[in-house]
Amino acid sequence: MIPSSLIKFCHKIGKNSLLVQGPGGNVSYKNLDVLWIKASGSWIAHAQHSNFVPIDLNSTLKKVTQKRYDFIPSPLRGYGGIPSIETLMHAVLPQKYVLHLHAVSPLAQLIKSDFNQIITDFKNDHLKFSVIKYVHPGPKLAKEIHSVLLKSPNTDIFFLRNHGIVLGAESLPQLEKMLHVINHFFNIQPQKTFQNYSGIAHVPEDLTKVYFPIEDPTCQQLAMNPFLFAQLKHKWALYPDHVVFLGGSAYCYRSWEDFSISANALQNSPNLIFVENVGVFYKRGFSEAMHAQLKCYADVLIRQEDFSRVQTLSLQNIAELINWDREKHRLSVN
Repeated sequence: MIPSSLIKFCHKIGKNSLLVQGPGGNVSYKNLDVLWIKASGSWIAHAQHSNFVPIDLNSTLKKVTQKRYDFIPSPLRGYGGIPSIETLMHAVLPQKYVLHLHAVSPLAQLIKSDFNQIITDFKNDHLKFSVIKYVHPGPKLAKEIHSVLLKSPNTDIFFLRNHGIVLGAESLPQLEKMLHVINHFFNIQPQKTFQNYSGIAHVPEDLTKVYFPIEDPTCQQLAMNPFLFAQLKHKWALYPDHVVFLGGSAYCYRSWEDFSISANALQNSPNLIFVENVGVFYKRGFSEAMHAQLKCYADVLIRQEDFSRVQTLSLQNIAELINWDREKHRLSVN
């Protein structure tokens, strides 16, 4: 079964939005020939024993050694739930505990075009790391990490470009220490240019039952700060979870009049809109998970000192994420 210490660890990091955002990220624990992994769509912050799915580790690794990556491991008989889309990645890592996060400070650097130069200053005699170019999550990512492990089996940390971090450790204290080391190295504070907006965003009377202002000052900066608003069109799709939960592009408008004209040309008005110097607004159905991803995006953006260095996902990357059936499950759960 799952150690109670792992549940407590999940609750601790899950409460920190700079480490975990809604159903994002995943964690696993190996006990002999069983891999216990967070269920797809569940929240690390809400971890319970029932949120973990047991997988037969030996049979999974046997398929991997045959270079079969495009399969979904099934839970052991008698157990329900759908395992995380990153189950294969957790399986190929040899450590007892594996943690995959989209932590804000590392992510704010992982999206930079010159990340490979930035990481050269990361030095730790006890930790061995590898940088992975962006690949589609799931089977392709597992294959990429497995290929690195075949050459460097002692790798503890994987920095995933435009995605996140993966840590492997034999104990929870060791895992927590690794996370601290990484966050300390990437410790980036918000740029002073981006001050929290404290005003009230107003909705036209005829739309008050349709759109509601996001009650988050950091998110509101995306519309109220001209430098941030200018990034929404070209610096939107930065990493997988953002695209999966918020779509491949941002709906930006110069005014409510501009929105009304544009909305008439759409079959359905967007769930999330940005009105310049007015605010950020959502429709009913905009979930808590979506809000968590929007907050993450804002937190990443306000930590950029030079937007020209920010590298986005390609149109092909975006299309693969939006049309991915396995991610549609996470959306439906949330």
